[in-house]
Amino acid sequence: IPLTPQAEGTPAGMQVPWERSGPEGWPARWWQTCRLAMKNGREFFRGLRRLDELGRPAGFMLLCELLRWVIAPAIHSVIFSGVARAVGGGMFGPGLSPLGRLLAPRPVTGADLLISLIGIVPLTLLGWLIFGALMHVGVFVCFRNRRGIRATLNVYAYSHAPAVWSLLPLIGGLIAAVWWIV
Repeated sequence: IPLTPQAEGTPAGMQVPWERSGPEGWPARWWQTCRLAMKNGREFFRGLRRLDELGRPAGFMLLCELLRWVIAPAIHSVIFSGVARAVGGGMFGPGLSPLGRLLAPRPVTGADLLISLIGIVPLTLLGWLIFGALMHVGVFVCFRNRRGIRATLNVYAYSHAPAVWSLLPLIGGLIAAVWWIV
């Protein structure tokens, strides 16, 4: 997915799919941005030029975090409850075997999802500002970066793209963590 030039009259640089408007809709633009950030990271992060706006990068990051902390756990709960039932019955009589009890997650309820949705938004935004500021101090001290804290916050927000790996049961979180560190 190539980066596209920004519209006329905007600062020089490139525009990421998430920040442009188009007929494909926001889910497609979100997915294109995730793929681009993970596949062509160096080109992607060097191409970030719209530093005047933090709303779109924050929205991208919030979607990634909702996927990681709300949607993926709900999907995993459904998958693992089925696995626990399949593995759990049989030779130990009615109910779940010890292995089945170990694999069986607590079912995700509507209240769990609501609490997660209410809590994840302010905590994600607060963490973004705190860790982004700390990261900016580190970048400034080590590299004398003069692009400003908005550039650091943009990069930090778009660096949440590997959260898409959280959808994979068992290993997705590990893949996302390694990808994020690298």
